[in-house]
Amino acid sequence: MKLNRIKLRQLIIEVLTEGSHKYMVTPDDQAYTMDQARIAKLTGRTLDAMSKGKHPNLGRLKSSDPTYASQLASAAGYQPETTDIEGGAQNLPDSDFSKPDTQLQDYSLIKSIEVIKHLKLECQRRNYKCTIKDEREFDPDDPFIVVHIDGRGYDPNIDFSVQFGGEDGMDIEIYDNLQRGVFEPYDYHGIYPNPQNPADFKNAALQILDIVENPPYGSF
Repeated sequence: MKLNRIKLRQLIIEVLTEGSHKYMVTPDDQAYTMDQARIAKLTGRTLDAMSKGKHPNLGRLKSSDPTYASQLASAAGYQPETTDIEGGAQNLPDSDFSKPDTQLQDYSLIKSIEVIKHLKLECQRRNYKCTIKDEREFDPDDPFIVVHIDGRGYDPNIDFSVQFGGEDGMDIEIYDNLQRGVFEPYDYHGIYPNPQNPADFKNAALQILDIVENPPYGSF
């Protein structure tokens, strides 16, 4: 049976899929489960191995610049093209996949990841840059994830950081990075959503953006 690129990737994933779903943020600023990132790294590595020995200069290039080597090998038809997830996951050290991740077993942070996915999509629709930063190691007793929303280049007033944390429930704090006093008397505005169904996660993301675009205690 001849395998096309899609069937080959599906076959690799079927062989590799196992384990529980722990969440993490990868270097390409996307939020994935630990299993998704682990599988993406392995599928990408397997696809890259298909071009081994196809060109005498490719081996040296794989050692110095594996991402560029993968792109050249795909363009030359030596291997299928890897996805952005598969390429980004190659930057994760193998040791990360064996580390215990007990803090993100916290239900509120798991739910935060779902809100962040919708928030990133809504930011893209508004031409805002959305950057995700994993700050769990900053304070292991109070782990959190930060999303920076930057509208500069499209709307210079949009420059906010959204911090996701909370022990007993979802605790979201929105900070004005330009410190204009729009959240007086505090330097942040807090919301405490409790999403129960898929629509609730998107609504929480829309609520965050509504506060960012229309701050409750000030105007631009």
